[in-house]
Amino acid sequence: LVWVPSVYASQSFYLVNHPVQLTPAVAAFNLIAGILAIWINYDADRQRQHFRNTQGQCEIWGKSPVMIKAKYFTKGEERE
Repeated sequence: LVWVPSVYASQSFYLVNHPVQLTPAVAAFNLIAGILAIWINYDADRQRQHFRNTQGQCEIWGKSPVMIKAKYFTKGEERE
């Protein structure tokens, strides 16, 4: 995992050496797409918390939500 921070910076290093000129329309689209992605993430988290707080006795987008139980394993231990 030591190399992970260098991967994060690699896009910035590339763009410094290869600058890209965005038109105002493309820049606005990127901004709106980013804001929309953040809103979707926050709304999904809000719905998840609402579901947990009401033990599933609520409506999400006008429908009753369904809880999906999943099992997963961590270091040989089964969890639910």
